[in-house]
Amino acid sequence: MDDRRRASRVTLRIPRSFCQYYPVRGEFITVEVSAGETVADLIKKAGLPEFEFGIVVVNGKRELPSYQPKDGETLELLPIISGGCVPNPTL
Repeated sequence: MDDRRRASRVTLRIPRSFCQYYPVRGEFITVEVSAGETVADLIKKAGLPEFEFGIVVVNGKRELPSYQPKDGETLELLPIISGGCVPNPTL
């Protein structure tokens, strides 16, 4: 099969701590990517709860869930973490 007909694939990397709370297949999930699909689409395709992930890291760079991944990339998905403090601009 030549490269033009081969399906594009990316790997979703899920934090191990997330795997404790949701039934996922493992820390790494490989999914096929169709033209125009976004990270948000792939999260749904992998059966993950899309509301949990707010940060996507590709090659050390933060991307939005609207990012369209390229063949062979590994996308690190990080959950939204509550807590912390919001800086007060009046101080």
